[in-house]
Amino acid sequence: MRLEFTSRAGAVQTGSLTLRNEAQDPVRVRTELLDFHLDATATPQFETSFQQEAAYSCRNWLSINPMETEIGPRQSVQVRYTLRVPTEAASRSFHCAVGFNSLPTATQARESGIRAAVRMVAAFYVVVGEPAIEGEVSDVKFEPATGSPDKHWQAVVTIRNWGHRYFRPNGGVELLDSVGTVVGKTEFPALPVLPNRSQRFLIPMEVKPVEGKYALRTRVTIGTPEIQEAVVPVVITPAP
Repeated sequence: MRLEFTSRAGAVQTGSLTLRNEAQDPVRVRTELLDFHLDATATPQFETSFQQEAAYSCRNWLSINPMETEIGPRQSVQVRYTLRVPTEAASRSFHCAVGFNSLPTATQARESGIRAAVRMVAAFYVVVGEPAIEGEVSDVKFEPATGSPDKHWQAVVTIRNWGHRYFRPNGGVELLDSVGTVVGKTEFPALPVLPNRSQRFLIPMEVKPVEGKYALRTRVTIGTPEIQEAVVPVVITPAP
């Protein structure tokens, strides 16, 4: 789940989230405030604090009520949040998250047995002021997917964000054979490129190309008017 806001320095944003227990037993839920980033495989990583995210974190702006609650079977509760943007906040985007961790109730804690623990996360993205979107496609590759049992291939697209505002690339990649026929294509995942970094996207292609010459083409928009296009040659050689 994600919540995205456009705000200003000194503003206060309030709202609520609904937590629902679909199980037949009650569950206790404890809340924690988190930082996050995307790793080299574009997988979100959540922790109590990431020092490298300090300049873009909104974790200390958030307050949650209640921080801990019990939800009955097939019931739901409202959790309210308040996000207070500091008056000295810079014009840029900020991100943070709220984690909801399941715990045994007091009665369940006295019982023997194994219970699954679950963490649910809501990500917050806050754009303060009007920072510009600045970025580009910096690298495109085509390679075998690591660990793929069916020996599928993947496009690896690196997008650089040198600005102070996150964006979500929109577009796709296509594999063309030597005469320009599209033999495989897929869309970009709906993931962000956070500010001031390069992000690799591993994009599975449902195709097993035979030996020969190809071209890998990517067309991407990042929130600016232009469409960015990159084409790289690909040569598939026999396996040794």
